[in-house]
Amino acid sequence: MSTRFSLRVIIVSAILICISPDLWGQPVIRVNSASACTVGCDGSDWSKAYPRLQDALAAALAGDELWVAKGTYFPDEGALQTEDNKSERFALLDGVKMYGGFTGVEADRHARDWHANQTILSGQITASSTGRSYTVVSSTGVGSSTVLDGFVITRGYAPSSAFGAGMTNDNASPTLRNLWVVGNYGSHGGGIQNKNGSSPTVTNSVISYNGKGTGSGGGMYNTGSSSPVLVNVTFSMNYASQGTNIANIDDSNPSIVNTIVADRSVQPDVYNDASSPVISHSLIEGSGGSGAGWDTALGTDGGGNLDGDPMFADADGLDDVYGTLDDDVSLTAPSPAIETGDNSALPADVDDLDGDMDTTEPIPFDFWLKPRVIDSGPDGAVVDMGAREYDPMDDLLHVELTDVAAISKGQTIRINWTTLSESNCVGFVVEHRESDSPTFAESASVHWEELAVVACMGSATMPYEYSHPAVGLDPGEHTFRLRVLEMDGRATYSTEVSVLREMVEAFRLDPVYPNPARDLVNIRFGVRESQQIRLELFDATGRRIRTLYSDKSASSRINHLLMDTRELSSGPHILRLSGSSFNTTKMMMVVR
Repeated sequence: MSTRFSLRVIIVSAILICISPDLWGQPVIRVNSASACTVGCDGSDWSKAYPRLQDALAAALAGDELWVAKGTYFPDEGALQTEDNKSERFALLDGVKMYGGFTGVEADRHARDWHANQTILSGQITASSTGRSYTVVSSTGVGSSTVLDGFVITRGYAPSSAFGAGMTNDNASPTLRNLWVVGNYGSHGGGIQNKNGSSPTVTNSVISYNGKGTGSGGGMYNTGSSSPVLVNVTFSMNYASQGTNIANIDDSNPSIVNTIVADRSVQPDVYNDASSPVISHSLIEGSGGSGAGWDTALGTDGGGNLDGDPMFADADGLDDVYGTLDDDVSLTAPSPAIETGDNSALPADVDDLDGDMDTTEPIPFDFWLKPRVIDSGPDGAVVDMGAREYDPMDDLLHVELTDVAAISKGQTIRINWTTLSESNCVGFVVEHRESDSPTFAESASVHWEELAVVACMGSATMPYEYSHPAVGLDPGEHTFRLRVLEMDGRATYSTEVSVLREMVEAFRLDPVYPNPARDLVNIRFGVRESQQIRLELFDATGRRIRTLYSDKSASSRINHLLMDTRELSSGPHILRLSGSSFNTTKMMMVVR
């Protein structure tokens, strides 16, 4: 072969490697819950992204990649699904790779950020606390070429007869990476159940606050010769009567390495029945550590194991509630889990997550998209235990924030804050939610809303004052917080502040919408001063059809009602809101 021809082959090969997956045999299907696409939505580009994940799964074939943008996706939403059916779940497909963490504009997979762009698979299909999917994600008979990477799995609710509220694997061994399995309720395997010879590989993942007071394996339940491989996984605050974090039943012998199992001292963290996992280079609270003190009931001591407090940064988050999305299980110095893992256990970067065309190197990132191995000690670059790598830079206070306040005046709420010093600051994201809306622990469909991004000084050693006006918010109590963005990609949160925006008018009944109405209509009403009020519906003759609301309304709170008009006759109808010293009406037209 001539030198010229060899060079030509090398150049062509390099070009093929650099081409995006959908151009060289790996079709990409894009999904975005915020997609405005209504016609021709085939996921071929972001403008044609599927709004519902189930519809994209229905179109996927082996070898496809699903790129899923940030947002919340529910398993009962799709053309082939039954709404509010608790049996609906996201079923992984053999040979299909699902990646979360996109914003909805990326041309390359490695441009995503699953930490900043949370992609949530939620079982909260109704507003009821128990109106949730029995299982959020499942896989049956799939192999390691099936990938789930960069998602939050939450709000599954398995009854006593069902296992695996967050995820169930049946005779399946998918590749699971960069997952947060949190807040799923079930007796056995509240987080993940592996059964019938399922041996998934789970890497860089957090499994926290799953389970039930009874049952086994709050975080993970392995049964029927199921032996998953767990590498750099953090188990925290899961709960069950046997094996608060992990239960292994019936010849299930997982490999557990570089993993943290912590925060449930009332019961053994790992329970075994006719099973013996091999545990190495892991921190297991209450284990005694490797050597003579090792608790053999936990499994086989593979060496390098530790016993102690992992020293999580803030395991219950700013809201002091476990199982919500501000929980922080990153390590703080001098955690014994820092620089005590096993580098040789890190799996290869077979999917080229960093886009450097090297698929033989160890995985490059941790759960928070930090480098997987950071040299933070005297022994060289040694991987930490757990999902997130400790970074000494995290101990530096880059933005010293103080005096966060919210002040209401007229129809504007102004959020004010001061920095005492700044270093490498990018900006402040002003986030908002209505104070009386349910928290994430009650409904995964409720999130903080981003109001604005305010640029910061960048670097400053003197105090600097900031302010942002929030306009167009309904009367009522509102809560705000700041998300501080830094140049290294880190984001931290301020304390939350709440304020009441009072109504200007004495009473309020908004025009209903849509109007004319065919099925459901939205009704909004409220009063400035707390009092007994009544909202009634009349037909055109003045006959009262029903009372929609009769109660004491809180001060300056806008009440929201969703009314079904499908049983009403066609024609005009009247809504009347009345109180101690007023009454007002609005017209509504019903059409068929």
